[in-house]
Amino acid sequence: MALRLYFKLAWHLRTPFVFLLDEKYNLATPKLLKDIQRELLQEKYITNYFDCDDYAWLFKALANRVKVNGIGFVVGKSTWGWHAWNIALMADRVYQIEPQTGAIFKKSKDYKPVVVII
Repeated sequence: MALRLYFKLAWHLRTPFVFLLDEKYNLATPKLLKDIQRELLQEKYITNYFDCDDYAWLFKALANRVKVNGIGFVVGKSTWGWHAWNIALMADRVYQIEPQTGAIFKKSKDYKPVVVII
């Protein structure tokens, strides 16, 4: 299972730097993503204190709180420089999530993952 998941994520995200920290993953659902996003949108962006990486870590932590560990933390390049965002393992495929805005997408030329921790 772990090796298949590694290859799926590495292929989809185009990076070999995928770190699987659990043996088994509970999948995310669209409802969970919306619930977490609703909570995150209440947070205030503060440069260098509560910015992209903090939103992404909090997104992952809120999912873990309800025993969904199929949310990953991603660091990579975006059109505006180094950035952090999330991925979600869902039943139909892997999605990427911009936790600051709630955007959910499969792939985007604006986001190039380098390291994924899940």
